[in-house]
Amino acid sequence: MGLVAAAADAKEGKVQYSKHVFSPARGVICDTYGTAYCADGTGISMSWTEKYLGPKAVSAFTKMTEGGDFDGSTFVLSNGVQCRTAVNACFTQKNGNTISEAITQRIWG
Repeated sequence: MGLVAAAADAKEGKVQYSKHVFSPARGVICDTYGTAYCADGTGISMSWTEKYLGPKAVSAFTKMTEGGDFDGSTFVLSNGVQCRTAVNACFTQKNGNTISEAITQRIWG
């Protein structure tokens, strides 16, 4: 993404973190890789998923989690960042203890 495009997106509220991970608005993070979803400070959110990724994404995610004991309060993004709502923070996967400041601030800041 070029500098001009990044500035325009930031003005509109969208921030791109990797090819598939982006934040369409402060407080929301979305991942379009694999079974796409969006999440907020309380965890994976079907309402945000529908708003930003559409009803097909909701249907696919719902099918994937059917019949299981699913807990959406901890989720791992395709860029390797793990978010835990219990501690209001996201961490890099390299050691699991290093906070991803940019994504943490975007969701909970």
